Amino acid sequence: MTIRIEHPTSADEDGVAPVLLPEGAQAVEGVPGYHALIKGSAVTVFGPDGAEIASAARRGYSDALVGRVGDTRLVSDGLGDRRFTSFAVLAARHHRAAADPDVRDRRR
Repeated sequence: MTIRIEHPTSADEDGVAPVLLPEGAQAVEGVPGYHALIKGSAVTVFGPDGAEIASAARRGYSDALVGRVGDTRLVSDGLGDRRFTSFAVLAARHHRAAADPDVRDRRR
C-alpha cells in the first residue's frame, strides 16, 4: 500500500505535487522532503520526488549498517533503531548535497 504525501513544487500550477510513498514511511529529521521506511533489519530512504535513493540492511551481528547512495558506500552505526535513523539522515544529506552543491556542509 502507498500513501500520498503532498509537497509544494514550482512545477505545479496549484503548488502541490503528489508524492507516493510506502505506508509507514516517516520524514527524515532535519532533511526536508526526504522520508525513510524502517522495516525489520532494513531501511529504505526516499527522495523528495518519492523515488528510492538508498537502502541498507544490517548484516550479521554487527552494529553497523551498510548501504549505498548511487555509487557511494555509506556506513552508519548506533544502537537499536538509532542506526537506521542515522543511516537515513546520512543518506538524505548526501543525496541532497550531491543534487544541490549550495546546501553542502562547509568547513570554516
